[in-house]
Amino acid sequence: MPAKKPDPEAGPPKPFGQLVVDRGFATRAQVEDALRAQRETDQAGHPHKLIGIVMLEMGFLSSTQLIEILKEYEKRGDRRQ
Repeated sequence: MPAKKPDPEAGPPKPFGQLVVDRGFATRAQVEDALRAQRETDQAGHPHKLIGIVMLEMGFLSSTQLIEILKEYEKRGDRRQ
């Protein structure tokens, strides 16, 4: 299956946390808490977790919301998640 081309009308890719806030799935404070937890886990030498997984584990996102955001990235052709 050929790779999807970015949608030129979608604009530049937004950071994951910004999409979450824009959709009303979480607050900016929750995104910051998740980013802080992600950094602390990384600094402790544990395997890196994507921010969406961290937010899911912290209860800030549901699995349905996470999938919706990931589909948005796929639609835009962005692979930075």
